[in-house]
Amino acid sequence: MSNANETQLTCRTACVCGYRILATAVLVFSASCFAATSHCAAADFSVVAGAELSSGTFGAEQNTDIFIATADIEAIFDGWQARLSVPYVRVEGPAAFIAPGFTVTSISAGLEPIRTVTVIETQQTQTSEGLGDVRVAVSRGFVLPYLGVLIDVSLAVKLPTGDVDQLLSTGEADGSLDVDVIKRLGDFSISAGLGYTMSGRSSRFDVQDRTRASLSFYRGFYNGTGVGLAADWRQAVISGLDDVKELSVYFSAPLGDQFSVLGYALTGFSDTSPDVGGGLRLRADF
Repeated sequence: MSNANETQLTCRTACVCGYRILATAVLVFSASCFAATSHCAAADFSVVAGAELSSGTFGAEQNTDIFIATADIEAIFDGWQARLSVPYVRVEGPAAFIAPGFTVTSISAGLEPIRTVTVIETQQTQTSEGLGDVRVAVSRGFVLPYLGVLIDVSLAVKLPTGDVDQLLSTGEADGSLDVDVIKRLGDFSISAGLGYTMSGRSSRFDVQDRTRASLSFYRGFYNGTGVGLAADWRQAVISGLDDVKELSVYFSAPLGDQFSVLGYALTGFSDTSPDVGGGLRLRADF
Protein backbone atom coordinates (compact mmCIF):
# COMPACT_ATOMS: atom_id res chain seq x y z
CA MET A 1 0.00 0.00 0.00
CA SER A 2 1.38 3.43 -0.89
CA ASN A 3 2.03 6.17 1.66
CA ALA A 4 -0.80 8.20 0.12
CA ASN A 5 -3.25 5.38 0.67
CA GLU A 6 -1.99 4.86 4.21
CA THR A 7 -2.83 8.46 5.11
CA GLN A 8 -6.41 7.88 3.92
CA LEU A 9 -7.09 5.12 6.45
CA THR A 10 -9.93 6.09 8.75
CA CYS A 11 -9.89 5.29 12.43
CA ARG A 12 -11.88 2.06 12.54
CA THR A 13 -10.80 -1.29 13.97
CA ALA A 14 -12.51 -4.61 14.37
CA CYS A 15 -11.68 -7.45 16.67
CA VAL A 16 -13.15 -10.70 15.38
CA CYS A 17 -13.94 -12.85 18.37
CA GLY A 18 -13.30 -16.33 17.03
CA TYR A 19 -10.50 -18.06 18.86
CA ARG A 20 -10.36 -15.49 21.61
CA ILE A 21 -13.83 -16.43 22.79
CA LEU A 22 -13.08 -20.02 21.94
CA ALA A 23 -10.16 -20.06 24.35
CA THR A 24 -12.41 -18.99 27.18
CA ALA A 25 -14.88 -21.69 26.19
CA VAL A 26 -12.17 -24.33 26.28
CA LEU A 27 -10.98 -23.14 29.67
CA VAL A 28 -14.50 -23.58 31.04
CA PHE A 29 -14.87 -26.95 29.36
CA SER A 30 -11.58 -28.10 30.90
CA ALA A 31 -12.91 -27.56 34.40
CA SER A 32 -14.21 -31.11 34.12
CA CYS A 33 -10.56 -32.18 34.12
CA PHE A 34 -10.55 -31.73 37.89
CA ALA A 35 -12.26 -35.11 37.82
CA ALA A 36 -10.38 -38.14 36.50
CA THR A 37 -12.32 -38.40 33.27
CA SER A 38 -10.66 -40.12 30.34
CA HIS A 39 -11.53 -37.52 27.73
CA CYS A 40 -9.54 -34.91 29.68
CA ALA A 41 -6.33 -36.89 29.74
CA ALA A 42 -3.44 -34.63 28.77
CA ALA A 43 -1.55 -35.50 25.61
CA ASP A 44 2.19 -35.06 25.13
CA PHE A 45 1.67 -33.72 21.62
CA SER A 46 -1.37 -32.25 19.84
CA VAL A 47 -2.26 -30.83 16.44
CA VAL A 48 -5.21 -28.45 16.01
CA ALA A 49 -6.71 -27.29 12.70
CA GLY A 50 -9.28 -24.53 12.63
CA ALA A 51 -11.26 -22.24 10.35
CA GLU A 52 -13.35 -19.15 11.02
CA LEU A 53 -15.52 -16.96 8.81
CA SER A 54 -16.91 -13.63 9.98
CA SER A 55 -18.56 -10.64 8.36
CA GLY A 56 -19.47 -7.10 9.33
CA THR A 57 -19.61 -3.49 8.26
CA PHE A 58 -17.22 -2.36 11.02
CA GLY A 59 -18.87 1.05 10.80
CA ALA A 60 -18.61 1.25 7.00
CA GLU A 61 -21.42 1.04 4.42
CA GLN A 62 -20.33 -2.30 2.88
CA ASN A 63 -19.52 -5.64 4.50
CA THR A 64 -16.04 -7.02 4.89
CA ASP A 65 -15.65 -10.81 4.97
CA ILE A 66 -12.75 -12.32 6.92
CA PHE A 67 -11.59 -15.93 6.64
CA ILE A 68 -8.88 -17.30 8.93
CA ALA A 69 -7.42 -20.81 8.83
CA THR A 70 -5.01 -21.88 11.56
CA ALA A 71 -2.60 -24.75 12.17
CA ASP A 72 -1.36 -25.20 15.72
CA ILE A 73 1.21 -27.52 17.26
CA GLU A 74 1.23 -28.08 21.01
CA ALA A 75 3.65 -29.95 23.28
CA ILE A 76 3.63 -30.65 27.04
CA PHE A 77 6.81 -31.02 29.08
CA ASP A 78 7.25 -31.11 32.88
CA GLY A 79 3.83 -29.57 33.47
CA TRP A 80 4.43 -26.75 30.97
CA GLN A 81 2.74 -26.29 27.61
CA ALA A 82 4.32 -24.80 24.51
CA ARG A 83 2.36 -23.84 21.43
CA LEU A 84 3.09 -22.61 17.92
CA SER A 85 0.16 -21.04 16.02
CA VAL A 86 0.34 -20.26 12.30
CA PRO A 87 -2.60 -18.40 10.66
CA TYR A 88 -3.57 -17.87 7.03
CA VAL A 89 -5.78 -14.84 6.46
CA ARG A 90 -8.05 -13.69 3.62
CA VAL A 91 -9.98 -10.42 3.80
CA GLU A 92 -12.39 -9.22 1.10
CA GLY A 93 -14.16 -5.87 1.31
CA PRO A 94 -13.54 -2.21 2.13
CA ALA A 95 -11.40 -3.09 5.14
CA ALA A 96 -7.87 -4.35 5.66
CA PHE A 97 -6.77 -6.94 8.16
CA ILE A 98 -3.94 -5.93 10.48
CA ALA A 99 -2.26 -7.38 13.55
CA PRO A 100 -3.75 -10.88 13.84
CA GLY A 101 -2.24 -11.18 17.31
CA PHE A 102 -2.83 -14.60 18.89
CA THR A 103 -3.07 -14.21 22.65
CA VAL A 104 -2.86 -17.79 23.91
CA THR A 105 -4.54 -19.04 27.05
CA SER A 106 -4.06 -22.65 28.02
CA ILE A 107 -4.96 -25.28 30.57
CA SER A 108 -3.32 -28.40 31.92
CA ALA A 109 -5.36 -30.64 29.62
CA GLY A 110 -5.57 -28.47 26.51
CA LEU A 111 -4.64 -25.23 24.84
CA GLU A 112 -6.72 -23.02 22.59
CA PRO A 113 -5.81 -19.63 21.12
CA ILE A 114 -7.41 -16.30 21.75
CA ARG A 115 -7.23 -14.27 18.60
CA THR A 116 -7.36 -10.54 18.10
CA VAL A 117 -8.04 -9.23 14.61
CA THR A 118 -7.90 -5.55 13.79
CA VAL A 119 -9.52 -4.13 10.68
CA ILE A 120 -8.88 -0.60 9.43
CA GLU A 121 -11.40 0.76 6.92
CA THR A 122 -9.83 1.90 3.65
CA GLN A 123 -11.21 4.02 0.82
CA GLN A 124 -11.77 1.17 -1.62
CA THR A 125 -12.80 -2.48 -1.76
CA GLN A 126 -9.81 -4.78 -1.85
CA THR A 127 -8.68 -8.33 -1.15
CA SER A 128 -5.74 -9.11 1.09
CA GLU A 129 -4.50 -12.61 1.84
CA GLY A 130 -1.43 -14.41 3.07
CA LEU A 131 0.41 -15.59 6.15
CA GLY A 132 -0.54 -13.78 9.33
CA ASP A 133 1.56 -13.20 12.42
CA VAL A 134 2.89 -16.41 13.98
CA ARG A 135 2.48 -16.77 17.73
CA VAL A 136 4.55 -18.68 20.26
CA ALA A 137 3.32 -19.26 23.82
CA VAL A 138 4.17 -21.08 27.03
CA SER A 139 1.72 -21.67 29.84
CA ARG A 140 1.07 -23.57 33.02
CA GLY A 141 -2.03 -24.49 34.98
CA PHE A 142 -2.25 -24.59 38.78
CA VAL A 143 -4.99 -26.69 40.37
CA LEU A 144 -6.32 -25.77 43.81
CA PRO A 145 -8.35 -28.93 44.59
CA TYR A 146 -9.57 -27.78 48.01
CA LEU A 147 -11.23 -24.80 46.31
CA GLY A 148 -12.22 -26.60 43.13
CA VAL A 149 -10.35 -23.94 41.16
CA LEU A 150 -7.92 -24.01 38.22
CA ILE A 151 -5.64 -21.00 37.60
CA ASP A 152 -3.96 -20.78 34.23
CA VAL A 153 -1.08 -18.41 33.44
CA SER A 154 0.16 -17.86 29.89
CA LEU A 155 2.97 -15.83 28.30
CA ALA A 156 2.92 -15.31 24.54
CA VAL A 157 4.90 -13.50 21.85
CA LYS A 158 3.47 -12.50 18.47
CA LEU A 159 6.09 -12.56 15.73
CA PRO A 160 5.67 -10.06 12.83
CA THR A 161 5.59 -12.61 10.00
CA GLY A 162 2.57 -11.07 8.20
CA ASP A 163 2.88 -8.74 5.23
CA VAL A 164 2.79 -5.13 6.44
CA ASP A 165 2.08 -3.74 2.95
CA GLN A 166 -1.09 -5.88 2.75
CA LEU A 167 -2.00 -4.78 6.30
CA LEU A 168 -1.68 -8.33 7.60
CA SER A 169 0.64 -7.19 10.40
CA THR A 170 1.88 -4.10 12.23
CA GLY A 171 5.41 -5.26 11.49
CA GLU A 172 6.28 -5.33 15.19
CA ALA A 173 6.34 -8.02 17.88
CA ASP A 174 3.85 -8.05 20.78
CA GLY A 175 4.03 -9.69 24.20
CA SER A 176 1.05 -10.86 26.26
CA LEU A 177 0.30 -12.08 29.77
CA ASP A 178 -3.03 -13.81 30.47
CA VAL A 179 -4.51 -15.24 33.67
CA ASP A 180 -7.72 -17.28 33.72
CA VAL A 181 -9.52 -18.70 36.75
CA ILE A 182 -12.04 -21.56 36.46
CA LYS A 183 -14.45 -22.59 39.19
CA ARG A 184 -16.32 -25.87 38.85
CA LEU A 185 -19.82 -26.21 40.33
CA GLY A 186 -20.95 -29.76 39.66
CA ASP A 187 -21.83 -30.04 35.97
CA PHE A 188 -21.48 -26.27 35.60
CA SER A 189 -18.34 -24.16 35.40
CA ILE A 190 -17.59 -20.46 35.34
CA SER A 191 -14.42 -18.89 33.98
CA ALA A 192 -13.10 -15.34 34.35
CA GLY A 193 -10.01 -14.05 32.60
CA LEU A 194 -7.81 -10.96 32.46
CA GLY A 195 -5.01 -10.21 30.03
CA TYR A 196 -2.55 -7.49 29.09
CA THR A 197 -0.72 -7.06 25.80
CA MET A 198 2.35 -4.88 25.29
CA SER A 199 2.37 -3.77 21.65
CA GLY A 200 5.54 -3.20 19.68
CA ARG A 201 5.61 0.43 18.63
CA SER A 202 5.04 0.99 14.92
CA SER A 203 5.93 4.01 12.78
CA ARG A 204 2.95 3.26 10.51
CA PHE A 205 0.14 2.62 13.02
CA ASP A 206 -0.84 4.28 16.29
CA VAL A 207 -0.98 1.04 18.28
CA GLN A 208 -1.47 0.90 22.02
CA ASP A 209 -0.96 -1.49 24.91
CA ARG A 210 -4.29 -3.09 25.74
CA THR A 211 -6.21 -5.13 28.28
CA ARG A 212 -8.89 -7.77 27.87
CA ALA A 213 -11.51 -9.36 30.13
CA SER A 214 -13.75 -12.36 29.60
CA LEU A 215 -16.51 -14.25 31.40
CA SER A 216 -17.79 -17.66 30.36
CA PHE A 217 -20.33 -20.24 31.54
CA TYR A 218 -20.23 -23.93 30.66
CA ARG A 219 -22.57 -26.90 31.11
CA GLY A 220 -21.00 -30.33 30.77
CA PHE A 221 -22.71 -33.67 30.16
CA TYR A 222 -21.87 -37.23 31.09
CA ASN A 223 -20.41 -38.20 27.70
CA GLY A 224 -17.87 -35.38 27.61
CA THR A 225 -19.90 -33.00 25.45
CA GLY A 226 -20.83 -29.53 26.59
CA VAL A 227 -22.33 -26.16 25.65
CA GLY A 228 -21.52 -22.68 26.84
CA LEU A 229 -21.90 -18.92 26.61
CA ALA A 230 -19.00 -16.46 26.65
CA ALA A 231 -18.69 -12.66 26.75
CA ASP A 232 -15.53 -10.79 25.82
CA TRP A 233 -14.31 -7.21 26.17
CA ARG A 234 -11.04 -5.96 24.74
CA GLN A 235 -9.42 -2.63 24.07
CA ALA A 236 -8.80 -1.85 20.41
CA VAL A 237 -5.32 -2.37 18.97
CA ILE A 238 -5.40 1.16 17.51
CA SER A 239 -5.70 3.95 20.09
CA GLY A 240 -8.82 6.12 20.14
CA LEU A 241 -11.17 3.47 18.72
CA ASP A 242 -14.16 1.62 20.14
CA ASP A 243 -13.60 -1.22 22.57
CA VAL A 244 -14.44 -4.72 21.38
CA LYS A 245 -17.66 -6.19 22.80
CA GLU A 246 -18.70 -9.68 21.71
CA LEU A 247 -20.89 -12.60 22.72
CA SER A 248 -20.39 -16.22 21.69
CA VAL A 249 -22.17 -19.55 22.07
CA TYR A 250 -20.23 -22.77 21.64
CA PHE A 251 -20.28 -26.54 21.87
CA SER A 252 -17.55 -29.11 22.48
CA ALA A 253 -17.49 -32.87 22.02
CA PRO A 254 -14.98 -35.73 22.03
CA LEU A 255 -14.65 -37.86 18.90
CA GLY A 256 -13.28 -41.01 20.43
CA ASP A 257 -10.22 -41.09 22.70
CA GLN A 258 -7.89 -39.16 20.39
CA PHE A 259 -9.97 -36.52 18.61
CA SER A 260 -12.28 -33.69 19.67
CA VAL A 261 -14.23 -30.87 18.05
CA LEU A 262 -15.25 -27.40 19.17
CA GLY A 263 -17.61 -25.11 17.25
CA TYR A 264 -18.93 -21.64 17.95
CA ALA A 265 -21.05 -18.75 16.66
CA LEU A 266 -20.57 -15.11 17.60
CA THR A 267 -21.97 -11.61 17.30
CA GLY A 268 -20.58 -8.18 18.11
CA PHE A 269 -21.94 -5.02 19.72
CA SER A 270 -19.60 -2.30 18.50
CA ASP A 271 -18.01 -0.98 15.31
CA THR A 272 -14.87 -2.87 16.23
CA SER A 273 -16.63 -6.25 16.18
CA PRO A 274 -18.10 -8.40 13.38
CA ASP A 275 -21.85 -8.56 12.96
CA VAL A 276 -21.85 -12.36 12.70
CA GLY A 277 -19.28 -15.13 12.60
CA GLY A 278 -18.54 -18.72 13.41
CA GLY A 279 -15.85 -21.34 13.33
CA LEU A 280 -14.84 -24.93 13.92
CA ARG A 281 -11.71 -26.50 15.42
CA LEU A 282 -10.60 -30.12 15.21
CA ARG A 283 -8.00 -31.46 17.64
CA ALA A 284 -5.91 -34.61 17.60
CA ASP A 285 -3.98 -35.74 20.70
CA PHE A 286 -1.00 -38.08 20.55
